[in-house]
Amino acid sequence: MSLTIDQVKKIASLSRIKMDDAEISKHCDQLNKIFGWIQQLNEVNTDAVEPLLSVNEQSLALREDLVTEPDNQEALAKLAPNGKYGYFVVPKVIE
Repeated sequence: MSLTIDQVKKIASLSRIKMDDAEISKHCDQLNKIFGWIQQLNEVNTDAVEPLLSVNEQSLALREDLVTEPDNQEALAKLAPNGKYGYFVVPKVIE
């Protein structure tokens, strides 16, 4: 697949990108090179390759979910300048 200069002009217009003729010609050449690389990738035989979920085969180290801190809600609430029903009370900032 290759793009023509008219197609690149239309893409630029639809994208609201203002380009002069030199830029359009340059980008047309660059896009055609990219399409050439994509075509090369499409020619590679991948029939024997299994799909991957990730290129990194490492798994996450999991640990047991244990409670390590005691319930300090009351002690922490006493540190707040103002608290009510176990929650921190802050000044109203939105009218």
